[in-house]
This record gives sequence, structure tokens and C-alpha cells, in this order.
Amino acid sequence: MAEVKNKWEKITRKTITDHEKPLVSLSKVNFRYNAGAVRLLQLSDSLRVIYYVNEYTREIRFEFIPAKDADDIESFKIQWRRGGKDVSSDIATVRNKPWIKSVALLPNAYDRRFPLHLEGKYWVAQLCPAFEIKISRSDVSSIPADATGIYRYLNSKTIVYIGKGNIRPRLRELGRDEWQFDTIEYSVVPNDKQALKWESYWIDRFRESNDGKRPVYNLIDGHSGNNTMHHTDIALRPRFAQSSNLAAWWS
Repeated sequence: MAEVKNKWEKITRKTITDHEKPLVSLSKVNFRYNAGAVRLLQLSDSLRVIYYVNEYTREIRFEFIPAKDADDIESFKIQWRRGGKDVSSDIATVRNKPWIKSVALLPNAYDRRFPLHLEGKYWVAQLCPAFEIKISRSDVSSIPADATGIYRYLNSKTIVYIGKGNIRPRLRELGRDEWQFDTIEYSVVPNDKQALKWESYWIDRFRESNDGKRPVYNLIDGHSGNNTMHHTDIALRPRFAQSSNLAAWWS
């Protein structure tokens, strides 16, 4: 038997819970900060927040400053309700950005929740592309010829295909002229690696909501499957915890 030494050992946890991670959620009216964000960012009703947005990277920066030092025109009040259990700030002026509005209007709350990370004095959230540009099939000439990213085809509001790549030329691929769809929705994602990840993400989100079935024209396995990206840790989405094909990573 090994000798037991007389010393103190610090016991630490291997993981932290959902509520301890700093997260921000978007809704139609506000940004909501979870308990982890309130604690780590030391949020209170004596602070105000300034927003900075970057459409290219789909990032929002949050700068929290003392209310006494803030300009009321460019900053927003931290709303403190229920003893700190409901902490939010206004989203109204930010939501006029289509790439932000499309996320705020997503029906599933888990798709509207994002981790916050610190960059210098700013806390940053990167949003998912959510097909904010919508056109009819008959108006494809309005799509810029060099637009690349993720896209989906809808027929009578039903998603029938999700893909990635150069959006306008893909419409001319062999056989697609026979596909039944009336609407195209897309997000410009210049980085092909990121487009691939988000394509997989949205295909898997479709499957989760449709008993494992893919959109009707996503007949080939393609990019979906084991390399799925979720923008929040799998622990934040417990109802999918048993799905072996869902990876939990962010890049």
C-alpha cells in the first residue's frame, strides 16, 4: 500500500455549469445577461453599456462603464430587476442591423444565446449567420455574383435545401432548375471554413427539429455529421446531450 502523506490538497471542479459561464441572449427587445455574466462582469444598475458592431465578423462588443461617466446618447442603461436575476439592456437601436435582427427573431432561445469573451476592455459575442437576406427565386439577379456563404431554399416557407458556396452560381448547377422552391435566404460568409461549419450547424439544427430527417434536397451526407459546430457548449443544450454526432466547440 502506498504511503499516505500528511498534506493538504486543493479540490477543484473539472467543469463549470451553464449558469457560471458568461452568456448573452438576444430577444426582440433586449440583450439579457445570465448569472455568470452578471458575476464575472460585475454588472449592476450603476453601469451603462456601449455597443460596437462588426458585420464582417458578426461580432458585438460590449463596453461597460460607470453611469456617472457615460454619455446618455451613446450608451444604454443596465436594467436590474428581480434582485439581479433579470439583467438586461436595450437592443432597439442595434436590432435595425439585418444580421442582428435575424438572430433576435430566431424561434429557439438556444440559437439566440452566445458566450462572451474578453478582448482588452471589451466583452465580445460572435453571432451566428441566420439567413438575413431574403429574395424570391425569380429575383436571383439581385444576388451579387461574388456573394459566398450559406444559403437555403424554401418552398411555401418549408426549408428544402441548405448549402454553402458561391450563392448565385450554385443555382445553375445541374438539376437544380427542376427543384421546387420559391424563396432563397442567405448570409454572406466570406471564409469558406466558417461557411462549412455553419452549413453543418444549420443542417443539424434542421434534423434536430425534424426527427433526424434532412431537407428534401439534402439527400447526400455531404458536410453534415461529425464536424457539426455549435456556438455554445453542449452543456448549454441539455436536450441534445445524448446526440453522439454533435460536437461542442467554437472557432
